[in-house]
Amino acid sequence: MDKLLNHSNLQNFLLIKPKSFTQKPFIITSAHSGIKRTNYIEEKTQLDRENYLSMEDSFINDISSSLSKSGCTILQSNISRILIDLNREETELCPYQISNIPNNTKMKFTDKVQSGIGLIPTRNGSGEYIYENKISWEEVKYRINNYYYPWHSILKEETERILNKFGKVFIIDLHSMPSKYGDNKDIADFVIGNNYDKSSKKSSRIILSDIISSYGYKSSFNYPYSGGYITKKNGSLNQNTQCIQIEINKHLYMDEKKIIKKNNFEDFCKDIKSILEEFFIEIEISNKNLFAAE
Repeated sequence: MDKLLNHSNLQNFLLIKPKSFTQKPFIITSAHSGIKRTNYIEEKTQLDRENYLSMEDSFINDISSSLSKSGCTILQSNISRILIDLNREETELCPYQISNIPNNTKMKFTDKVQSGIGLIPTRNGSGEYIYENKISWEEVKYRINNYYYPWHSILKEETERILNKFGKVFIIDLHSMPSKYGDNKDIADFVIGNNYDKSSKKSSRIILSDIISSYGYKSSFNYPYSGGYITKKNGSLNQNTQCIQIEINKHLYMDEKKIIKKNNFEDFCKDIKSILEEFFIEIEISNKNLFAAE
């Protein structure tokens, strides 16, 4: 079994919890920014940095860490998305790329799986196959049991803990996106995805968009990204849980070709911190006004 490379002794996940008296009913997740890779993937990455590192949400862990003193809980993955995609369903697997699959194993052959970006990515940023040979079922289950289940279990536990304390919880799932989409079309600075108002209230995404606009950035709603598995699984209005996915345009803070931070990176982190802190306040105010009206 291909082993993980140890990047500066990183743990597989990082959970940042505020002191109890500063806790707010908000969780920030970062599922695609990890840099822990196997020897096999690391070798591929060194040969073709752009098409492999472009698959990861480079530096989003650093951006989310800037909110460590904002009263929210932060959950990061340090495992590379190239190994396993935490923003997919467990069954989104390609049967043609896996060997020794047990009988009666359920698999969802979704559009993302067909494109090579299912639970276990099989194609890189340029569409080339990542693996010369099929991945063994043993390897797939190892990644699911050791990386996928633990991360989602932590998120579930933290969600329930905050729900028990506040009676509500709001999850912000942070990601990054390329500056070009489809037929080389420019994309907004931020894409706010809430599964077409199913994972959060419409008013919540409008509040967030207005705050983003006040900082001079442009945003769009649910296009071209409406929210992945994390958003759909964890946003449940009838259970007082809201979830919004925020896709951040990579050109705002990094060189997409060289995969390095721009000189403005620290200032951009301050903008994100301010935007989300203002959002936290506005959501709390809107909730109080709602209760007062009732």
